[in-house]
Amino acid sequence: MPNLASRSLWLSLLFLVVAAGGCNKGPTLECDEQYPCAAPKMCDLASNVCLPPSDGKVCGKDEDCTTAANPFCAVEFNTCVPCTMEDSSGQCPSRRICKRNVCEACQDDGDCDGKLCLPDTGGCALPADVAFVTATGMDNAPCTDTMPCTLRAALATGRSYVRLRDALSVDAAVTINRSVSILGASDERTSVTRTTAGPIFDISGTGTVKLTNFELLGATGTNGDAIKVSGGTPTLTLEAVDLIGNGGLGVSSGSAFLTILKSLIVNNAGGGVAAASVVHLENNIIVGNGSATSGVSGVQLASTATQNVVRFNTFANNVASAGAAQALSCGGIAVTASSNIFAGTAPLVTGCTTRHSLFPAGTAVTGTNDLAGDPLFASIALPASRNPDRDAMTYYHLSDGSPAIDKGEAINEVKQDFDGGSRAAARDIGADEYVP
Repeated sequence: MPNLASRSLWLSLLFLVVAAGGCNKGPTLECDEQYPCAAPKMCDLASNVCLPPSDGKVCGKDEDCTTAANPFCAVEFNTCVPCTMEDSSGQCPSRRICKRNVCEACQDDGDCDGKLCLPDTGGCALPADVAFVTATGMDNAPCTDTMPCTLRAALATGRSYVRLRDALSVDAAVTINRSVSILGASDERTSVTRTTAGPIFDISGTGTVKLTNFELLGATGTNGDAIKVSGGTPTLTLEAVDLIGNGGLGVSSGSAFLTILKSLIVNNAGGGVAAASVVHLENNIIVGNGSATSGVSGVQLASTATQNVVRFNTFANNVASAGAAQALSCGGIAVTASSNIFAGTAPLVTGCTTRHSLFPAGTAVTGTNDLAGDPLFASIALPASRNPDRDAMTYYHLSDGSPAIDKGEAINEVKQDFDGGSRAAARDIGADEYVP
């Protein structure tokens, strides 16, 4: 039989073990998934404290929950909540993910039953709506997660979403004549290039085409545009899509309604962007496009529409034929370009009105709140590759002391920069919001 001292020690250790196992939890103290609260209180899993239900509803079944915000009953807590199917997207708006009875944005493809997390909604695509593409995919494959196909076969399925799994090389233009979203891989930078002369993507029709998070590069020949809109009036959106080193234009958008956001448009011999219809250009880095014989340098606009938007872009060292604009040409159209950096050789802008923009040192600026000075770029060396998060990008980003810092226009709709980082209240000019 143990003596009194050893028995006391044994009891003390037992008390510590039991206490560590959760004896301090329960209906009157703390709670978690194993220790629910007494009705009608519910467990706030962020603080592990029992709280009254947020909408005042006490339930025993889903039918007791009548509000749109909290339509399901978490019976273990006797309260109405947004969702109850843990790790499922079956109950949440936009097919977001249920986490601890709250609908949250998916974080990666692995969260989703369709293996595609949509960056614009934070929801999961339906499995039947996704076609998967790899470099080794076959034309006759079903384009599923486990049996991917070619890009042309994926587009032929009619599915709403096409996921590119790795770098692709095509031998002819990829024709897109319907509404579709094409997304690069979520965990690495994917690319599409063409082995023969001509454009990589040929877009036509009246559909809505959205391209996200990949590169179009290496198209050859004077007609080697990364993207050519050959007919119709499609709505075309590029977000975090890089157009690099093509023999023709980055985008020849024809009559498309064109939006380009957070993209690199770099070293395209025929010029960066030529647009005949409405454009929205925001948070882009547009560098080194055009040549001494090209009619287009960085961006050339030809639409008389008043909806054109050109703001918070960085233009640098674009080239065009003698006397033409070396960065932005508006062709005499009433376009106001706000909060852009224009670096390079004059003339930089023709036919546009500028404001809150930065021009090279020594420039006689005339626009409202325009400035002149060295933007002090952190780097002008194009990286060989970059990760999808862009968290290490210094290419044509600002460095400490840049006159562009805090001098951009306070436009409420512009909340992010090229990298997806938040804009400060005093916004910086150009695509990059400087972070000390």
